[in-house]
Amino acid sequence: MHVASARWRGLYYGWVVVGAAFTVLFASYGVQYSFGVFLPSIEEDIAPGHRAAISLGFSVYSALYSLFSLLSGRLTDLWGPRRVVMMGGALLGAGILLTSRASHLWHFYLSYGLLAALGMSTAFVPNTSTVAKWFVSHRGLAVGLTAAGSGLGQLTVPLLSAALLGALGWRSTYLIYGLGLIACFTLAGLLLEKSPEAKGLLPYVSPKAAPMVSEGDGGEDCSFRLSEAVRTQAFWLFTAFLFVFWSMVFLPVVHLPSFAKTSLKASTGQAAFTISAIAMGSTFGRLMGGAISDVIGRRPTLVLATLLQMVSFLGMLTASLLKSLALTYPSAVLFGMGYGSTGPVYAAYAGDMFGRRYLSSIAGTIFSLAAGATSIGIYTAAVIYEAMGSYSGAFALGMGVTALALPLILMVRPPRRAAVT
Repeated sequence: MHVASARWRGLYYGWVVVGAAFTVLFASYGVQYSFGVFLPSIEEDIAPGHRAAISLGFSVYSALYSLFSLLSGRLTDLWGPRRVVMMGGALLGAGILLTSRASHLWHFYLSYGLLAALGMSTAFVPNTSTVAKWFVSHRGLAVGLTAAGSGLGQLTVPLLSAALLGALGWRSTYLIYGLGLIACFTLAGLLLEKSPEAKGLLPYVSPKAAPMVSEGDGGEDCSFRLSEAVRTQAFWLFTAFLFVFWSMVFLPVVHLPSFAKTSLKASTGQAAFTISAIAMGSTFGRLMGGAISDVIGRRPTLVLATLLQMVSFLGMLTASLLKSLALTYPSAVLFGMGYGSTGPVYAAYAGDMFGRRYLSSIAGTIFSLAAGATSIGIYTAAVIYEAMGSYSGAFALGMGVTALALPLILMVRPPRRAAVT
């Protein structure tokens, strides 16, 4: 089937899917990225003096929701995103609700580390991969707009969290967040559709690009199955790049507020603003990264993102050595721009290389193998802090590890059908 631009009256439904997916990512990642704001209070209530133990719970959560994305991606291809996202919202909301009642570490590990992780696995992969299926032209832009939901959530919800923390405490705030997550996932899920074909449409191709588009650019006949994709070099090089790159991305998200508060003597509001600074850069990176990758290519955009993350960790290290809160904020913005760009480009690049039909399964597998590495930076930074009484070593580690990702992305080349045996 030749891919042609869909004809419709009014708004193309793919943009409705983008809006629904944006809502899911806004709510889920907004709450997730607020964890650093609540970390000192959760530690004080559940495990005083054991920040590494609480950070380990978040590390378990991060690793498990990445691992469970293998299942959520597969189920999205089988059932469609609606059922997957709505069930995930119920699980994520329940996990946050139960976390608000936790009084022991094992309560926290089970409610947040396991139950919330299972629900969170239905956020990123099912939504971004579904959006990628709706678009051939402007795929990077569409996924970038979707991923910007997590950036906007990260920009606004931590500041709201800081205000609610002072007024209500972390337990009541988590109670509100749990109920809100269930509502957002349910309402957004009702609008999600598996593919344009499910509504009698074709994937979006701009009129200028339509004459030049072939089946290999998004048609289902040329799509790689998961079993075929995992036998290509591109799959493993791309996964290895993301594993190394993402191993450090939660380090600032979780620990920068604590760094600002404990090492730089910042107020709670000033500490929370470090997350907002990351979010400003992240929102810009998600919006522009996808759009830029449509123009200059996915791989050059990911190289640029890697360089930005390296420079940002250097800035954080300098801020730690100089005890400078002022230097922390621009470093956080650069960090957000770097890691934020990878979200939309990852899904779009996977769609470019492997096709649309089985994209949720393939993207979920890549995500489950690579994103579990995010737990490494979280826990390692806490251990370094407890050993040294400073985050300088953690920031230096972040810069060095990110540099190792650069040669990996430079080696990625899109696979050819003939290379699959």
